[in-house]
Amino acid sequence: MRKMLHRFGYTVLYGLSLLPLPVWYGLADILFILLYYVVRYRRNVVAQNLMQCFPEWSVRKRRNLEKKYYRHLADLIVESLKALSHSRRQVVLRCGFSECAVELFSRLQEEGRHCIVLMGHLGNWEWACHSMSLQFRFLLQPVYQPIQSPFFDFVFLRLRSRFGVVPISTDRVARQLLQMPDRLTCTVLIADQSPQPQQAKWVPFFHRLTAFHSSGLRLALRSGHPLVYAVVRRIKRGRYLIDAQRLDASAADEAKLLVRFTSLLESDIRKDPSQWLWSHRRWKHQPVQEPAGSTH
Repeated sequence: MRKMLHRFGYTVLYGLSLLPLPVWYGLADILFILLYYVVRYRRNVVAQNLMQCFPEWSVRKRRNLEKKYYRHLADLIVESLKALSHSRRQVVLRCGFSECAVELFSRLQEEGRHCIVLMGHLGNWEWACHSMSLQFRFLLQPVYQPIQSPFFDFVFLRLRSRFGVVPISTDRVARQLLQMPDRLTCTVLIADQSPQPQQAKWVPFFHRLTAFHSSGLRLALRSGHPLVYAVVRRIKRGRYLIDAQRLDASAADEAKLLVRFTSLLESDIRKDPSQWLWSHRRWKHQPVQEPAGSTH
């Protein structure tokens, strides 16, 4: 019975996703008002995060950024729903790759190298995975954490499985990375999520020590796969550009690679802070160890 209800709910959402994108953006404008002014969804969390990350800014400047963030969040929600039915042409047209990214991934393809991509919650990462699967020959494997709601877990798993993408859950990452499949794989890790303190590495990030997962870096070093940092930049509403660069893991350890990733991520967030996921309780834990890369 539950599966039937999930399929019915998914069918309804899929039917709604067929609405043209301009209609969805009109709904996003209304959703912004609901999230920001009516529901006030995690307003305190966002305000506190921005105050601690941009203490040098005026109150008015941080408030303007709050509003920009909630507009982005509303767009991200409707764009995710649209992704249930958007066409191959729409994906490629609205989410492209920089010349550097094309050159990098094309070279890895030609060399026959599996790769691991590290990303943050910037821009629209769902569209980015679809676009990469369509424009390169890799079997794309985004790592995902199952959602507590069975219905939304079902919906997002269907969404993330489009265009040949094969999502893998966090408990299968190690086995998946260390085996050698016949087809070239690209494993995507959204690596700025907050782990439990006992399982975290602590690195400087926006003026304070912050917990990060390091298991992906550890597996990358063990597997020997090339490691890539990628960022999704918003060009304008409904248009994104994916940029990427190789992270040199040949002479680096886990701690140094993690510091390098967080440094690149913070730099990209500062370029357009409205595009990061500020409503996440990113600093809810306190440090329990020396920072990664510490010489003490």
